[in-house]
Amino acid sequence: QMGPFARILASVIISGVNVVSRAFLQAYQQALANAKAGGRVQHVTKQVARRNEMSEAQALQVLNIEKHELTKEVAEAQFQKYFEANDPDSGGSFYLQSKVYRAKEAIDRSFEEALKEAEDDQPPAPGAGPPPASGFDGPAAKAARGE
Repeated sequence: QMGPFARILASVIISGVNVVSRAFLQAYQQALANAKAGGRVQHVTKQVARRNEMSEAQALQVLNIEKHELTKEVAEAQFQKYFEANDPDSGGSFYLQSKVYRAKEAIDRSFEEALKEAEDDQPPAPGAGPPPASGFDGPAAKAARGE
């Protein structure tokens, strides 16, 4: 014979198990959907990671630079100016100094991305093709190719 406390406890335990099993089933179904999506999950993950990064437009505002005057030298000069002006040891704001630092990171990242895109757009250098299939490029191989 169960008392009223035992009945309430059993009811709470059964409800808890029911909620946990439903949550597990939902998570499992979501995991299956994510696995079927494939590359989309990576794309979404990358977007979430980049959410914490400052955009180039924000960085230009923080460093007080116009887009048309942006060079590495200008960015470095503005960074030094504002980073030193906001030094907490000189009465500046650590918050603003970190914004300046993040702005410099964003500008550097945009320069790196632009450089990588420019390298990707370059045609391969002459002679930079794959090595000969034989792996040997001696006089006989050249003669066989008609060189």
